[in-house]
Amino acid sequence: MSEAQARLEKKEKIRSNILVGCGIAGGLMGGLLGYYAAVNDDSHAIFGNSPIPTIIAIIFAIFWAIIMPIICHYWYKYVDEQEMHSTRIGAFYALYIYMIGAPTWWVLWRGGLVSEPNGIIIYLITVAAFCIIWMWKKRNG
Repeated sequence: MSEAQARLEKKEKIRSNILVGCGIAGGLMGGLLGYYAAVNDDSHAIFGNSPIPTIIAIIFAIFWAIIMPIICHYWYKYVDEQEMHSTRIGAFYALYIYMIGAPTWWVLWRGGLVSEPNGIIIYLITVAAFCIIWMWKKRNG
């Protein structure tokens, strides 16, 4: 195996470990919210706007505001051209989906046609769009 190929495999392993770590962190966060919802008999706590304990809010805020930027920095440090292209295209279309979808939902809500916009649902739609397009571009160039 050449030195360049060994470096590429190391980068791929690091990226895979980052993805697995983020999946585990997301699973733990979702599990914590699910547990809290079950204990408090609040079936909509995960996607709702009901209060959560202060300590959970602080832990999640630290994760999203401090740890996620660090993870993102390391992710982009180890990407190749194909990965960067897939990421850019996914982000481009996800941003358009957000820029069109969020105000459309808001206007329809203001007109009494749909329920009030839910920030976490909008976020999840945007992230899902990014992930789907990113995977599609990664596989199909």
